[in-house]
Amino acid sequence: MTEKQEEELRGLVTQREAHEKEIAQLGKTIQAINEAKNYEKGLVDEEGFPRKDLDFAELADYKDKKRRFNELNNDYKALMKEIEKKLFALHSTYKGKEGEEQKFGEENKETTEPEIIDPEKQKRIEEKQRQLIEANKKLSKKKNKMKIKLLSYCYPFAK
Repeated sequence: MTEKQEEELRGLVTQREAHEKEIAQLGKTIQAINEAKNYEKGLVDEEGFPRKDLDFAELADYKDKKRRFNELNNDYKALMKEIEKKLFALHSTYKGKEGEEQKFGEENKETTEPEIIDPEKQKRIEEKQRQLIEANKKLSKKKNKMKIKLLSYCYPFAK
């Protein structure tokens, strides 16, 4: 099963590399065409008529290349998600082979012991928490006063 997963993953990576090459090539082509023809400027002149320097066959080709570029980018994103899924599956298969049943981020609860905190340290922690709560209350009051002041500027007749 692992060899099959590895082969699928290699195939996806090969597809990704092909997508990256084609995306880079299309990006350079689109940029060169855009710099030469200045399509970003607009397709109509000041009077609303099509620009005289535009060739509509070239414009259609440019738009097709942009469409293909966007399609490839969307396919690339989907391909990367698929590679990520396959990597996680492959990794979990290897973890299962080693006999480790522990999942990522999960602690072994039997070996952890509660931390004993010094009473003085606990008092300092509680004092800091109390100070933070008081500072937060003052800040909230100040924000509310600023909101009221702002509203009174916006709506001077509403009281």
